[in-house]
Amino acid sequence: MRQHQFLYCMLIFILIICVFSCEKKPIERVIPDTPTIIDPPIARAGQDREIRLPQDSVWLDAGSSFALQGHSIYEWKKKSGPLSFKIIQVDSTKIIVDSLTEGVYVFGLKVIDLKLRESDDSIKVTVLPPESPDSNVCASRPVSIISGTANLEIIGTLRRVGFMELD
Repeated sequence: MRQHQFLYCMLIFILIICVFSCEKKPIERVIPDTPTIIDPPIARAGQDREIRLPQDSVWLDAGSSFALQGHSIYEWKKKSGPLSFKIIQVDSTKIIVDSLTEGVYVFGLKVIDLKLRESDDSIKVTVLPPESPDSNVCASRPVSIISGTANLEIIGTLRRVGFMELD
């Protein structure tokens, strides 16, 4: 009889432990500045870029994008801009955009996680014309000097001309 009472007590004790342990909710850990596991991916295409011809290529890096649902797919596409361009895939997050011409391009980044959730971002690439070879030099103009010498001095974009009279 004592054995049966002991077994009943043990059975009730085990049931109580199971009931209380099953009612506990899972603990969610929140790390600042990062999404929880249920969040969709976050696409970050980077800061807008500006280049000057003759440089006609630029690196774009989505390395600060992330998704916590395992591996992600990164897709780069041109959204707008001049017709001339070529995308070269370096790795899953990095590309080189080559053969750019003067103008403003907008490239879109799409990050897709394993649950097919998406996030988009874009980056603007401005391609400036080449600097003029005359930008820091005075334009060539005929100068007539009757008697004396001329001295031309260029300081940045400020131009100074000095004359000295000969005896």
